Amino acid sequence: MVGRSAAIDSVIESVTGPARSGCLIVGEMGMGKTALARAVSDVLSPERAVFHVCGTPALSQMAFAVLAPFLGGLETGMEPSQEGVFRAVCGFLRLHRAESKHPPIVVVDDAHDVDPESRTILARMVAADAARIIVLSRRSSIPVEFMELWTDGFLGRCDLDPLSPDDIHALCERVLRGKVLRSVSAMLGDMSKGNPMFVLALLRQSRANGSLFERNGVWLPADVPSPDVQLSERLRRDLMRRPRDEFEVLEAIALAEPIPLDVLTRGGMGLLLDSLESQDLITISNDFPRSVWLANPLFSDVLRRTVPPARSSELRHKYGESAENMPPERLVRHVSWALDCGAPLTDEVLVRAAHAGNGEFDFHFSLQAAAAVQGSAQRDETLLETAIAHAHLGHHVVARDRVEQLLYASDNLPVLLRAVLWICQGSMPAGDPCQHRGLNILLERTAERIGRLRAGGPGDTDTETITALIDVLHHMAEGKSATVEKDLNLIAWHTPAIDIRTRVVSLALLGDQLNAAGRFTAGRTATLLALDLVQKNLTQLRMEFEYVFYLHVKGLLLGGLWDEAAARLADYPRDCSRNLIYSGAALQLFAGTLAVGQGRVYSGLEQLRPAIEGLRVGHHAELLPFGFGVMAYAAALCGDADFVDECVESFPQEGTCGDKGLYLLGEAYSVAAMAVIRRTDDAAQQLADLAGQAKSSGLLAAERHALALAIRIGDAGSADRLAELTSTLDGPISEVLQLYSRAIIASDPDALVEAAASARREGFHLMAVSCVERAVTILDAGADRGRRNEAQVLLRQYRTLLDGPFVLGNYESSRAGRLTPREQEIVELLQSGQSNREVARSLSLSARTVEGHLYRIFAKLGVNSRAELLASGFCHGPQRTDRPRA
Repeated sequence: MVGRSAAIDSVIESVTGPARSGCLIVGEMGMGKTALARAVSDVLSPERAVFHVCGTPALSQMAFAVLAPFLGGLETGMEPSQEGVFRAVCGFLRLHRAESKHPPIVVVDDAHDVDPESRTILARMVAADAARIIVLSRRSSIPVEFMELWTDGFLGRCDLDPLSPDDIHALCERVLRGKVLRSVSAMLGDMSKGNPMFVLALLRQSRANGSLFERNGVWLPADVPSPDVQLSERLRRDLMRRPRDEFEVLEAIALAEPIPLDVLTRGGMGLLLDSLESQDLITISNDFPRSVWLANPLFSDVLRRTVPPARSSELRHKYGESAENMPPERLVRHVSWALDCGAPLTDEVLVRAAHAGNGEFDFHFSLQAAAAVQGSAQRDETLLETAIAHAHLGHHVVARDRVEQLLYASDNLPVLLRAVLWICQGSMPAGDPCQHRGLNILLERTAERIGRLRAGGPGDTDTETITALIDVLHHMAEGKSATVEKDLNLIAWHTPAIDIRTRVVSLALLGDQLNAAGRFTAGRTATLLALDLVQKNLTQLRMEFEYVFYLHVKGLLLGGLWDEAAARLADYPRDCSRNLIYSGAALQLFAGTLAVGQGRVYSGLEQLRPAIEGLRVGHHAELLPFGFGVMAYAAALCGDADFVDECVESFPQEGTCGDKGLYLLGEAYSVAAMAVIRRTDDAAQQLADLAGQAKSSGLLAAERHALALAIRIGDAGSADRLAELTSTLDGPISEVLQLYSRAIIASDPDALVEAAASARREGFHLMAVSCVERAVTILDAGADRGRRNEAQVLLRQYRTLLDGPFVLGNYESSRAGRLTPREQEIVELLQSGQSNREVARSLSLSARTVEGHLYRIFAKLGVNSRAELLASGFCHGPQRTDRPRA
C-alpha cells in the first residue's frame, strides 16, 4: 500500500501488543480503511484467525445482523437475547483461540452502519478479552461504543490522512506502469484531495477517455481527469443519503460554484450550512465577500452531471443571480449553467465569460461562450478570445486565422493592444519562417493603418503603445537586443497612463532581456515587479501570470538564485488544475535543471525525461533545445552513452525555437555532453564558436555558460574570456565563475578550493566538484604529494554532495589515461563487482599477478586500497549505469 506502511505498523502494534486490545481506524470514504485492514490481516492471518463483518445501511436496522456468522450455537426458534448472543459469540471465538493459541481478530468494516445491539456485543467482547478487534469507521460518525473503547485505552487509533503529493505520484506510476509528468499527479491530488480510491478511479477513467495518454513511456495530460461511472454513482448515492434540504443546497452549490454565502444565508440556512461544514462537505472562504464551495471537486463534478435539466432550471431560478460585476471564476459557472438551461444571455456577458474562461484555462468553455454570441458589435473581442482558446488547444492554423482577421480589419484600439501584447508573450505560434514573416508584415501594416486612423489628431496612448510594441517585436526578431531594451524601458517606465496589462508584459519582457544579457539583478527586479503586479490584480491578469512566472523563474535559474527559484516552484499556485495541463512540463523542466546543477543528477534526469515529452506535445516548445541539452549533459555525467546519442539526435533544428539564448545554451550543453561521453576532439572549438555567437547577439548569459562548459571539458584557454566577462556580470553564478576562472589562469589550487567552497555555499555542487577536480589536476603535476592527497580527500568529500557516481572530469580522465590496457581491464572488472580471484580467472592470470597490478594502479591513481578505488569512481572512459534514465 502506497504511503501506508507506518499505518500498517501502528495497527499491528495495537492489535498484537500487550497495551491494547485492537485499533480504531478512522477515515472518510475511499481513504483506504478496508485495504489497510486487509493488509494487516494478510500479515497476521497465518498465526491468528481473522473474521470480517461489515455493516450496511440495510443491516443497521436489524438487531445482531452482522454477528450472524458467530451465532451457530444459538438454539433455533428462540428470540436472541443480549446475554445469549454474547455467550454464543464468546464460545465461537474460544474455539478458534484454542486452535491458534492467539486471540482471534474481528474486523468490523463500516462500523457506522452496524446495528446498536451488535456494537454493544462487540464492545463487551473486547472488554472480556475474548478477541482483538479492528474497527473501521468514518471520522464524522464513529459509534459511541467504539469511541469509548478508544478513550478508555482499550483501542489504539489510526487516522488515515490524505496521501502526500509524493505518495500520489508513486501510486500513479505504479498503476500506469510508466513515468508520469508531475503535473498529472498534482492534478489528481488536487481533484481527489489525496483520497486513494478517488485517485484510482480518476486514473481508470482518464486512461479510458484519453484525458491521459502515453508517449514514449511517459504519461501526459490531455484534459482534466473525471471520475468513472462506478465512483460517480457511489458518490451520488452517498450524497443523496443526506436530508432533502441539505442535498438541495449541495446541488445548488455545485451548479453555481462558488456561490456567495449571503445568497444561501438569506433563506435562513445558517444552521444547515454549519452542519454541512462540520461534515467536511462544504468549504466557506474567509475572504470578503465570503463564498461557498463543495469540499471536494469530484462532488461538484458528479452533481453537475447528474442533475436533471428541469431540476437545474428550478434551482437556477431559486439561487441564480445577476452576472453584473461577477468575478471571473463565478462568471464561468454562471454562464455555463445558463447555457445548459437555455437561459438568455447578452452578447456582452458571453464575451466576458469567454475571456474569463481563457483566464481559468477552460478553453472549451471559452469557445462555447464565444459561439453563442449573436451580434457583430462584439466581433473583435470574440475573435481575440477564440484565437487564444484555439492556440492553447493546439489549433494553430485556426488561431492564426482569427488573429489575422483581427489585425487586418479592426480599429478597436484596446482589443488590438491586447492582441499585440498576446503576441509579445510568444503565445501566437510562429509556424514556419514564411508564416513568421507574414505575421510581421501584417503587424507592420496594422501599425501603418492605426497611424492613418489617428493622422492629424492628438496622440493616443493606445496608438503609441501598439506601435511601440510592434517595433519591439520586429527588433526582437532581428536580434537587436540593445534597441529592444531601450524600447521596453520607454514603454514600461516612461509611457504616461499606461494600462496595467501593458506595464506587466513590458516589464516581464524587459527583465527577460536583461537576464539574457547577464544583468540578473536588474532582470530580477523587473520580473519580480511584474509578478507582484499580476498577483495584486490576479482577477484581471490571470492569463499573464503564467507568462510572467515562467520568465521570472527562468531568470532566477540563469542567475544562480536557486533557493529562490526552488521556493517559487514549490509555491506555484494550483487553485486551477487546468493550468497544469499547459504549464506542468515547463515547471518540471525547471525543477530538473535545478536538480542537475545542485548535483542531484539522477533525480534531475528522472524529472527531465517526462518534462521533455510534455514539451514536445504541449506549450513552451522554445524550451526544448535547452531541455535536450541539459538532459544530454546529465546523461553524460551518469555515463549513459546511448541516451546522450538519443538526446543529441533529437535536438531541434535551429529556427524552431523563438528564444535564441536558450537555443545556444542547449547546443552548448549538447556539445559538452558529447565531449564527456565520446571525448570529441573539436568540442572546445565548437563551444568557443557558440560563445562567439552569443556574444555577438548580446546574449552574455549564454556566452558565460558556453565558456564555463569549455573549461569543464578541459579548455583552460577559455578562462581569460570567462574572467573578463564575469567581471561585468552579476549574480551568484557569475561571482563563483569569476573566482574559478581567475584561479585557473593563476594555476592556483588554493584559490580553486576557495571557489569550490563558495560554490558549495550557493548550492552549486556540480560546479564545486569541478573546482576541486581542477585543483587536483594542478597538484598532480607537482611534487607535493601531501597537498595532492589532501585535495583527493577533499574531492571525495565533495562528491558525497552528488547523488551517485558520475563520469570523471578532467583530473581523473588524465590520470586514468596513464594506466596500461591491462590495468584498465582490471579496474573495469573490479568495478563490475569481481573479486581479485575472479579477476584473475577472467584474465587467465594468477592471483599474485593481479595483486601486483593493483599495487601499481593504486600508486598511479593516488589511492591506498581497493575500497578507495571503488569509492572514488575511477574508470577508463564513461561507464554505463543501471540507474533509471528518467
